[in-house]
Amino acid sequence: MEFLDCNVRYGIPSQRTPLRPVPTVEDLRRKMKRAGVSGAVVRREEVYWEGVNFGNELVARDIAPYEELFGLWAVLPVHTHEVPPPDEMLRKMKGRRIVGWLLCPELHRYEFGEFALGEWFRAAEEHMVPMFLGQEGGVSLGRLADVLERHPKLRVVWLGQGVWPDDRLIRPMLREFEAFYLDLSRYMADGGLEELVEEYGPERLLYGSGFYDMYFGGGMLMVRRSEISEDAKVLIAGGNLKRLIGEVEYD
Repeated sequence: MEFLDCNVRYGIPSQRTPLRPVPTVEDLRRKMKRAGVSGAVVRREEVYWEGVNFGNELVARDIAPYEELFGLWAVLPVHTHEVPPPDEMLRKMKGRRIVGWLLCPELHRYEFGEFALGEWFRAAEEHMVPMFLGQEGGVSLGRLADVLERHPKLRVVWLGQGVWPDDRLIRPMLREFEAFYLDLSRYMADGGLEELVEEYGPERLLYGSGFYDMYFGGGMLMVRRSEISEDAKVLIAGGNLKRLIGEVEYD
């Protein structure tokens, strides 16, 4: 079974953290090899504090030699002209294994909504670019639902959940929005994965570790030992994410 991780951070954090950071892509690849993770979609810590363009270019440079790594680029409202507009961004992404857009409204100080991000939503929908976001970025599922009602084909990877199981929050999203994908890095509910697969199918569930805040092995163990079919495990471990990556249209 091949594990492709949808939720990995590395780089130099802005301040001391309880966990030892993983500052370089070489360090990251050693950790992945030790855990048996075949590939990952990654983002740099610096994109959160040093600057969006700086962090974006760092991750593109880092992953260039390594075919098993794919990058995320953070985006901002087009109004301030700090990042290229969506069409130019797509051209820059092409051929560099940048496979999605990262949204951090709270940290980067912008509003998550149509008036601020409409251009990005429309481009992502048209070109099948998945958007990666979560509660840590300052977005609630209620606000996300408002956007998905206007953009039903917008592919969203919801990164992690809260401290407690969030079934009452995420199950309506899985039921109502066919392009809503769930990172399982913090999904901790006894028998929960089995129920999600039974009710919604395995096609929108993604193995994620939450590395480096968490280790690769926890989510891998959950997928391996869950009481679901082998075919479902293969999809969740990496098949679904590989399909998402392969369907991005840059032109």
